[in-house]
This record gives sequence, C-alpha cells and structure tokens, in this order.
Amino acid sequence: MNVGTMVIRAYAWHAIVPGIIVEEEIDIHTTNDERESFEMCHFVVQWSDGTQTREMYEELDTFLDNPHIENMINKKEVESGHR
Repeated sequence: MNVGTMVIRAYAWHAIVPGIIVEEEIDIHTTNDERESFEMCHFVVQWSDGTQTREMYEELDTFLDNPHIENMINKKEVESGHR
C-alpha cells in the first residue's frame, strides 16, 4: 500500500466507508538495548465521511481487492445496465 491507495477498513465497522491513504509514517521503537529496536508502519487515512485515522497495514484492505466491494460494484452495474 502506498500514499494514494484507496482502502476500506479490514475490521468490523458500522458501514463500508472508503478512504485514501494520505501519509505513511514509520515509527522506530527501541528499548534500553538498541539491538531490540523495531520499526512500525502506520498509514494516515482520510475517510470519505470526513474523519482521519492512523491505521496499521493489517487494519486495511485495498478497495478493489475486497470481494464484498467487488460484489457490490458488480451488483450496481447489473442493476443500472452498465456491464
């Protein structure tokens, strides 16, 4: 996933709200022993409902790779006669 990728939440939410990744943030976490440091990647997502959140990779699905979205798009195309 990159800045500009259209996404939805991969976890249960009250609605399917599309969003777009607007920023990628890398946080470096260290302990007292530098050998135990690690990086964590977060994405800042601007949602179509006007909210903005910070999500991990695992919390997001790309918009068109989600079978539920694909089924909804196909259903709408069939209903409108655009296929």
